[in-house]
Amino acid sequence: MANEWFYANDEKQQVPISEKNLKQLAADKLITRQCLVWNSDLPDWQPCGTLHPEWFLDELGSAAPPKLPKHIKPGTNKPAHPLAIASLICGLSSLLPLGCLGLLGIIFLPVAIAAVICGHMALKKIRHAENNLDGKSIAIAGLVTGYLSLGTITLLAALFGLVYLIPDVIPPKIDEASSSPAPAIRPSSPEPPAE
Repeated sequence: MANEWFYANDEKQQVPISEKNLKQLAADKLITRQCLVWNSDLPDWQPCGTLHPEWFLDELGSAAPPKLPKHIKPGTNKPAHPLAIASLICGLSSLLPLGCLGLLGIIFLPVAIAAVICGHMALKKIRHAENNLDGKSIAIAGLVTGYLSLGTITLLAALFGLVYLIPDVIPPKIDEASSSPAPAIRPSSPEPPAE
């Protein structure tokens, strides 16, 4: 194609320009795909996007991918640390039975302890890793569920101990009709000898 081009501006004027500068106008989005251009090799004015569609790839939609959202950084899709995943699984599996089993959930105490240990180990390894592992939020979720299970199991065990294993903590029930405590049982004493 010829080196000298003309393009029609907004005032319908024919502006001479080099192909390099025309391409720069397209890159700077100062002209659109529909902007009419002409050179001596063309029989008539043509839309610039028809002659050079590669200059307008971002306008086509499907040819250029959309921009990434600001909260997503390229290349951050790293695998989660296995200990972080183990911490979350242990934490959830120790927390869920507490609602169904109540005090029998105490049998899941080792699982809750494992969730806490794995969570702390995962956070330490992620912190010292060379940016090739992720999973900090997963490890924190495992820690939270593990500590929540430990707290709940401890509270349930303490309540069980107070209610069933230490009955002297609860005062004796007072008879409401007489508003006095029940009479104490006295040991029987031998009857005095008859005279």
